[in-house]
Amino acid sequence: IEAVKGVLSQRKDNLALIDYLIKKEDDLFDLKEKMQNVEGFFKNQVGIFDAAVKLESDLRSDKDYIAEMPEINDALNKIRLIVMVEGGFSYSKIPTLSDLMTTIREGHEKLLQAKRKELRGIIIDCTSAIHNKADLNPKANDIVRAADAFFTDKKKEIDETALVSLLESMATRLWARRDSALIQIEAAIAPPPPPKPKTVSENISDADVPKYVEPFSYMKAQIFRGKIFHSEEEIELYLAEAERDLKERLAKHPQGIKIY
Repeated sequence: IEAVKGVLSQRKDNLALIDYLIKKEDDLFDLKEKMQNVEGFFKNQVGIFDAAVKLESDLRSDKDYIAEMPEINDALNKIRLIVMVEGGFSYSKIPTLSDLMTTIREGHEKLLQAKRKELRGIIIDCTSAIHNKADLNPKANDIVRAADAFFTDKKKEIDETALVSLLESMATRLWARRDSALIQIEAAIAPPPPPKPKTVSENISDADVPKYVEPFSYMKAQIFRGKIFHSEEEIELYLAEAERDLKERLAKHPQGIKIY
């Protein structure tokens, strides 16, 4: 910009203009090269540049998962350095964006496929538990159909979701829907309670009526931590530990505990 201003300032004096051009020859050649870079960028490179910017932005929600995969994380960091506009950037590095984006997309797709496989397994477990609980009892048909429809929709949602973080959040909803269906089925197929014997009514004050106390709630993850088992002994130890934990929590909350 300064070089252009200098040329324009000498435009009324031909000798001064020639003298200025000779003195600023190197600067003007540098300016020409920069202008060619800018022209080439908007002509040939702006598409890949914008795609890299969008990819980096789209994957910010998955940064914690990507951080666990060094190759993808390194490629994403390189893209961030290349597309940083503040302070200028190197046009010569823009062609490398294509390979970097390919590395990121392929690695991220592996993360997605692994999480999708995990969620599909959860759906199989959930639907199996629901059908086993109903055991073809016609009283539970509507509940089973509603649950099946829910999990069918979730299969489609899983296939269409493109962020690991969003897929991760689905697991809790899947388990919650299973638990809700199991509770409904249990109530639907339970035998009717026996008729209450007729008793002589008594005057009972409100103070004599026991008040309902809400049980203390715990999330499943607080009780049942994630673990990989290699033997029956490990399973027995795990269950024994969970049993001790549950008993200790019940002792602290005699009104009852609820796991959700």
